[in-house]
Amino acid sequence: MHRPTPFKFGLLIAFIVASIIISLKVYYSFDLIANYFNSLGIYKTLVVFLFVVVSAALGLPIIVPNFVAALSFGFIKAVVLISIGVTLGSIISFYLTRFLGRDYMEKKAINKIKALKKFDMNIETHGFWIILLLRLISILPFQVVNLIGGISRVRLRYFVAATFIGPLPGTLAFVYLFKSFGTGNFFFALSLCGLLTLLPLLSSRVRAVIFG
Repeated sequence: MHRPTPFKFGLLIAFIVASIIISLKVYYSFDLIANYFNSLGIYKTLVVFLFVVVSAALGLPIIVPNFVAALSFGFIKAVVLISIGVTLGSIISFYLTRFLGRDYMEKKAINKIKALKKFDMNIETHGFWIILLLRLISILPFQVVNLIGGISRVRLRYFVAATFIGPLPGTLAFVYLFKSFGTGNFFFALSLCGLLTLLPLLSSRVRAVIFG
């Protein structure tokens, strides 16, 4: 039976609220999570990978699986595992958001608010670059960009490509940071992460591409 659009939008809101609640619980269980994964032995790679996927899909703080992967594996393996995992998880979130919220938001907000309509048209034309630049802004929660992708007109292939490429600089920097704890490179790694986080926000060209 066809579900009414408001019902689907309600499910989307419930999904977002549940993600926030779970995110808080995960964030404050940081050490327990890291210790658990380190005790898994031969199953560690699979379980950590699934943790990355689920975290990206549900909007959990992506820094937690990044930290776990960085401490559990070598630099290259951790970066590859995180990159593939967050991309798969974001695809799941993208589909859920598009199915549950796109029609409702288009009817109730996008078609009625000029700025949202302009952004929707802009992201349909320049979807890859907009999602790429949003992913480069490390302080912007992963789930926020997933929701923007699902609710907007961006094509899936552009969303996937930008989601894989965009976070790579931040992933490289944060894995390096986590592996630098207790070493002389820690403050350099911290400065690098800060620079990569703030630099996209300071560019007027980036703002012009995103907002049209």
